[in-house]
Amino acid sequence: MEDIQAKAEELRLQLSSFHFNSAAPPPNQDLYNNNTENNFGDGQEVFYDDDGLLFNIGFGNVIVVDNLPIVKAEMAQQLESEIRRVFSEVGVIKEDGFSMPLNPLNQKTLGRCFIEFSSRQEAELARVKRDGYNFNTQALSVTLYDDLDRFIDITDVGTTPETNPSACLG
Repeated sequence: MEDIQAKAEELRLQLSSFHFNSAAPPPNQDLYNNNTENNFGDGQEVFYDDDGLLFNIGFGNVIVVDNLPIVKAEMAQQLESEIRRVFSEVGVIKEDGFSMPLNPLNQKTLGRCFIEFSSRQEAELARVKRDGYNFNTQALSVTLYDDLDRFIDITDVGTTPETNPSACLG
């Protein structure tokens, strides 16, 4: 019990305010529903900082745009303006919600960017409306950032069979 009290003090919680024998959930919280006040209803958790301010650590409102032209650093600003124009037609891009990384070796863009919208719905609309969009004769590939793990998290289902090089020579 002492470790619980120490942790509660560390978190600035008053244990006397909790009713551990209560059979009912706290007011305005349905513990059996994902739409509690600590969840936006779309799987993104909500957290509070030390000052009680709300912040969200999810990436559901971020898209990844691939198949962009690769340009030198001096042309990146112009490319960003064009990309912003195309994507602002489908949603509000957050202030500081655009990132287009550069290759540190040659100072050229990598052919992709990250765009953060005001909401997950806008990001989903951008994916639907702009995936396959013809941008400077190239078809854009637009993916929700949260969906990237589906493509990356591929488990090893087998091993590559070993080949005998001499068998190939005949």
